[in-house]
Amino acid sequence: MGLKVAGVIGVVLLVVSGLFYWYYDHSQKTIRQLEANSAKLELSIKEQKDTINVLQQHAMDQAQQVVELQTNLNAANEYRSTLEKLLREHDLTALARSKPGLIENRMNAATAKLWDDLEALTGGASNTTSPTENKSTFKSLDEVNAQPLQ
Repeated sequence: MGLKVAGVIGVVLLVVSGLFYWYYDHSQKTIRQLEANSAKLELSIKEQKDTINVLQQHAMDQAQQVVELQTNLNAANEYRSTLEKLLREHDLTALARSKPGLIENRMNAATAKLWDDLEALTGGASNTTSPTENKSTFKSLDEVNAQPLQ
């Protein structure tokens, strides 16, 4: 009977040892997997923090640009108001009819500058000739008025 008890205890000991080995091995695999997952999560968190920092910097830059654009818009609106007031106070059509030489060169030069600026802003080639050099493009008011109406 002592041998049977020793055999049963030996079998139970082997089963418990096997279960312990399986538990230990399974636990170690789980620990390794969790450590790998933890490392991935830490890397992901670092990337997300970096992304958040970059986005916050972009938001601050955009806010600064909005302030700058608003300032420029306010200045442009003030300039527009000044020009509107000036144009309301002066009748350019009557002035051009009464003193065509005074207005013609100024208008032609301003128009040429406007087109040059527009071409420069849109990537076109700038016109290097002045309005007085390019007589074929601009007609004087006398030439326009001399043409009969059809």
